[in-house]
Amino acid sequence: MLVAVGITDGPFGPVEFENCYFVSLLHGGTLLSTFDKPIVIVKGDAAEDKPITVYTLVYPPMQLDTQKEAATPEAMYAAMVNFMAEARTKNVDFLHDETPTGSLIIESYWVPEGHPWFPPENWAVAIQVSDPELKSAWLKGELGAVSWGGSAFSVKKPVVMKHPVKSVGTVELSNDDGPLPIHDHEAMLFYDADANILPGKTKETFGHAHEVGGPGTKTGMAFGHAHGMKIVPKAEA
Repeated sequence: MLVAVGITDGPFGPVEFENCYFVSLLHGGTLLSTFDKPIVIVKGDAAEDKPITVYTLVYPPMQLDTQKEAATPEAMYAAMVNFMAEARTKNVDFLHDETPTGSLIIESYWVPEGHPWFPPENWAVAIQVSDPELKSAWLKGELGAVSWGGSAFSVKKPVVMKHPVKSVGTVELSNDDGPLPIHDHEAMLFYDADANILPGKTKETFGHAHEVGGPGTKTGMAFGHAHGMKIVPKAEA
């Protein structure tokens, strides 16, 4: 059984945006998902006289973060517009300390459909990093994400979710098809704005996993079998 969370009681999100002051360099991601690491593309090398460029998403909307909050796409679009309109491209700090690091936002855009790196409806940036210590940290993987700092969270109200944010648990037991004993898999599912399951995989059992994704309630086939996915609200679990 997979327990769905975040249907009617959350998450909270900023719905009246005020200001976005900083983009912050972080050690790791801010999202609760443990299946997907932040998407980060680093271009350049450690040569001290040349900067590197970091391409990443600022804060994916409608995904629970470690504070159990989420921003709507509209709020993140407003954050992007505000940040650029106020010419804050030098406001790149470290761990939300609001002290500019010398890094510079050289690209900022709302991701379109078909982007080679990022899913649509996200705020993407390219950050030019010249400081030798920060360059080294990005290249070694010691820095691995960014977020934003602003005053949007001072005004918030529940965002009504008509479908789960995520589901956690196990898929249904397999049948007698295929060469493996009857078994299940642990899984964590995440959903898009249309309640479709985002592409991913179950955890491994007997040396294999199953792909999940789309509107269906079954996993993909592996070793001659698939699994059903019974999803129930948290209150009924």
